[in-house]
Amino acid sequence: MPASSLAEIGAWVDGPLACYTVGSVDGEWFVGFDRLRDAGLGMLVVIALVRGSEQLGFFVVADRRASTPSTELVEQLELLGSLVSSVLTNVRDHETLRDLARRDPLTGLEHNTAFGERLDALRRRAASYAVLAIDVDHFKNVNDTYGHEHGNTVLRTLAQALVAALPAQDLLFRTGGDEFAAVLEAASLQDAMRVAAGLEHAARCVGTPVSIGVAFDEEGGSPDLYVRADEALYRAKRAGRNVTVLAGAHQHSAH
Repeated sequence: MPASSLAEIGAWVDGPLACYTVGSVDGEWFVGFDRLRDAGLGMLVVIALVRGSEQLGFFVVADRRASTPSTELVEQLELLGSLVSSVLTNVRDHETLRDLARRDPLTGLEHNTAFGERLDALRRRAASYAVLAIDVDHFKNVNDTYGHEHGNTVLRTLAQALVAALPAQDLLFRTGGDEFAAVLEAASLQDAMRVAAGLEHAARCVGTPVSIGVAFDEEGGSPDLYVRADEALYRAKRAGRNVTVLAGAHQHSAH
């Protein structure tokens, strides 16, 4: 059966019925009919895979013989279609639940599990990369003064601003209450510091200053890059906040 005809059949199978049968191909029932006839098709049964009113897909049983499918065959195919629909639904639901389990419901960012997997993947590649540990400055004061609902709004707005400031290939994760981490596929330390400066600027633009610790691994494979970035973040806090500190360095950039 021509591959292009499958798409045309899919567009044709749009009604509420679960099974479509044609005893012999002797009529114009959808666009592309001629190609099926030229391919020697004599009988066609299309089973729509549905969940409630939603169509998940379809499968096709075809025969070169121009015969009418028996009632028993159609019933068996409908049962098979029901089973396949259930399997597809379960797979999709499982993927949805897995995605929800990996994401922070407040910001929509992936959190610690996905963060660890990303670090592992980059370590295995043995390519240069950087980790940025990011913490909102004086966030407790925000919650205490304006309430947790306002604090949640601050975190959502900040997360959106940071994601928008990141290069497309880099990822932001929420690793704690007011803590984030960015994983950068940085080719150089200068690239990593440039991204960190952009994140600082984005945070200031939404009125939420942050402190950032940066750790860079030129050769890849470092098992403790996040620990080093977190230590640099701690130094940034001690240095007065609203700064970026590089792991293993004593200087920092203040704004």
